[in-house]
Amino acid sequence: MTQRDLAAALGREHGMVARIELGERRVDMIEAFDVFEALGADPAEETLELMKKFKDAK
Repeated sequence: MTQRDLAAALGREHGMVARIELGERRVDMIEAFDVFEALGADPAEETLELMKKFKDAK
């Protein structure tokens, strides 16, 4: 999926997706949920995996 495809799936502008990818913009949990769904991933599983990585990084 391209940045433009993801932006269209989210109903947002392409530049927002580019800024996220470049690390210039953070994503809150509501946006993350939408991104996971747009990419065909299960938001609950992805969130659990992220929380495990955050905990392991301590």
